Amino acid sequence: MPNSLMQGSDGNFYGTTLGGNGTVFRLGLPLPPIFQTVTRSGGLLTLAWSAVAGQTYRLQYNSDFNPVYWTNLGPAVLATNGVVNSSDFIGPNPQRFYRAVLLP
Repeated sequence: MPNSLMQGSDGNFYGTTLGGNGTVFRLGLPLPPIFQTVTRSGGLLTLAWSAVAGQTYRLQYNSDFNPVYWTNLGPAVLATNGVVNSSDFIGPNPQRFYRAVLLP
């Protein structure tokens, strides 16, 4: 039975158990991706989002913010560190909404 639970700066949860047996545990849940930076250079838009190393992500876009229909942008990306980057070539009149999805 858990006795206490705290979230560490690495996103994992740490705790101890009841009963005095000295058990310490870690519960790791991948945090949802959060966009960190978006930069545009000419017709190239580069998006960077928070990630968990070893997890797979996919960037998707939608032109009218319909929550049902999202289009995959490129292949899935395996995170090797805490940030993932992906790019999109956009035209002169861009109107797109983006989301980064953590894949199972």
